[in-house]
Amino acid sequence: MTARKSEKDREIARLKRELNKANNDLAEANEKLRSTRSELRSLKSEKNKKRGSSAFRVDKLRNTPSF
Repeated sequence: MTARKSEKDREIARLKRELNKANNDLAEANEKLRSTRSELRSLKSEKNKKRGSSAFRVDKLRNTPSF
């Protein structure tokens, strides 16, 4: 009876380790995604500054949208 319990305990411990590793991998991937999104926002902001005040401007002479 004790042998079975210890086998089950080992299996539970193994599954907990696998779950912990999967959670850590997921947290790492989420952090990388956040970082990538932040980088993308920064690049878009830089690009918009080079183009003017915004990506979608109104031409003041014609009062029409210009891209």
